[in-house]
Amino acid sequence: MPGEEVPFWLPDWRDSMRYMGWRWILLLIPLGVIGLLGLSWYYGIGLSVALWYPFIKIIIIVCAIPVGLFFKMTKDAVSQRREPFCIHCGYELEGLPDKYNCPECGRPYTWAVIEEYRRDPHWFIRRWKTQHELPLDFAPFPAGPGKRSRSRDGT
Repeated sequence: MPGEEVPFWLPDWRDSMRYMGWRWILLLIPLGVIGLLGLSWYYGIGLSVALWYPFIKIIIIVCAIPVGLFFKMTKDAVSQRREPFCIHCGYELEGLPDKYNCPECGRPYTWAVIEEYRRDPHWFIRRWKTQHELPLDFAPFPAGPGKRSRSRDGT
């Protein structure tokens, strides 16, 4: 229906962790580095600020790369989901025919649209909203000369 807000399914953190599998372990690297630095500072052993300050860039890189990969994988969690699912509610559509309505939310689906959504859901949602904000082809519009403000030079 025109003007209706259509919901789209995006994975929450639990779904993202499930689809990422063992790769969530990447977060242990920065947590370990930060934990070692924190413990050495707290107990005042071994590493003082003067000793680890020259290595701050390496420490930041060692922590930033796994965190960046983790967030990239959580963003791509939808593409990791292999079974067909409703793009509106996330319901698993295994065993249902193509071009049917979702039994959970009642919205229509096709396998082609599900595959397109799976490739990049954020782009799909943005494109869908943009297409549905366009005026209709048959919508009336005022035609004829428009009002113009008169310029100071008389034209």
